[in-house]
Amino acid sequence: GEHAARLRRSYLAVTGRPLDARVETDVAAAVAGVAGHHRVRVEATPDDPSRVTVRAVPWPGPVPLDAQGGVVAVVRRGTDGESHKFVDRRWLDAHEAEGGDGSPLLCDPAGLVLETTRSAVAAVHRGRLWVPPLDGRILPGTGRRALLDLLGPGAVRIAPLTLAALTGADGFLLVNALRGVQWVRRIEDDGHTVATWAAPDPLTQRLA
Repeated sequence: GEHAARLRRSYLAVTGRPLDARVETDVAAAVAGVAGHHRVRVEATPDDPSRVTVRAVPWPGPVPLDAQGGVVAVVRRGTDGESHKFVDRRWLDAHEAEGGDGSPLLCDPAGLVLETTRSAVAAVHRGRLWVPPLDGRILPGTGRRALLDLLGPGAVRIAPLTLAALTGADGFLLVNALRGVQWVRRIEDDGHTVATWAAPDPLTQRLA
């Protein structure tokens, strides 16, 4: 439901027209009889608001936290940002091509942390979740929303998150609908280590 609502909001914002397609019905038809984890891709085109294309392909599912080795996040600075999910990912793919084995961590020139090319991000600071705000440069991911719903407003700080603040964080995590929660073991910026963590912090373990 949240995915479909996000698609409709983005379609209206980008094209100026409502998306009339029966998104939920089409998705249900595409996955009828399918078992196990699958990646479901729903695409809407600007020239036809009456239909969407739905494809479901097998997906291994989230890796349990205790089976993860920890993500290495590599800072990539730029002025780009996007609150809509487009099929055209060329600018994100370029960041991934430069990142080597690391996961590109998108930051603005001032050092504000935004997201990765695949996931929303959150820091754990003094036992509370610290999440960057939806300021028009971040995709409103359903994984991010799920974390906020799990914790409630009293346990979450939604505010600009700087790279400098991560040096004092208890932990740092990534989340999206396909991969679930992933813990970060190191953040690198231009060859220098910004922060390291030896293991997932207790809050990240609870959320996963």
